[in-house]
Parts: sequence; C-alpha cells; structure tokens
Amino acid sequence: MSRDGGRATRGTGRVERGLSKASQRVGRAVELGLASWQKRRDRSAKRRRDGAIRDAVANSAFAVGTAAKEASWASSDFLRALGRRRDPRRFLLRALLPL
Repeated sequence: MSRDGGRATRGTGRVERGLSKASQRVGRAVELGLASWQKRRDRSAKRRRDGAIRDAVANSAFAVGTAAKEASWASSDFLRALGRRRDPRRFLLRALLPL
C-alpha cells in the first residue's frame, strides 16, 4: 500500500488540498485587508487631528476591496487542485466558443 492511499482516496486528497489552499488564500486576504486598513488609518490620523474617524468609511471600503481582490482567487486555487480536466470554466468556454 502506498503512502498516498489507493486509487479510491486520490480524489479526496485533491479536494482536501484544494480546500486547504483556498482557505489559506482567504486567511491571507483577511490579513492583507487589515494591514491595508491600519496603514490608511495611521496615515489619516497623521494628516488631521480626527482624520482616522473622518476617513473611517473610505479606509474601510479600501480595505474590503483589497481583501476581496485577494480572496477572489480562492475558487481558482480550489479548482486548480482538482485538475484541469474537471475545471468548470473549461466546460463553460467550450459551450461559449464551439470549435
């Protein structure tokens, strides 16, 4: 018996690996969003006396955008781990662009 398991568990390992990569990506996105928010908040606070409070909405919106941009790649990480043949985007492109 191999260390990876048999043929039956190969798909489960791919799904687990994809979920792991996707969850790491989401965690990294949260970290980047919070770092972005802190950086902009500190800059706003240096500029004006109550700048961090005045710019709170704008700083938060920018941070959410930064986090969303990074987290949007999580689905690609998951699908890439499953393999190219099972990628739903490939089926969609075949349907839209028949050769």
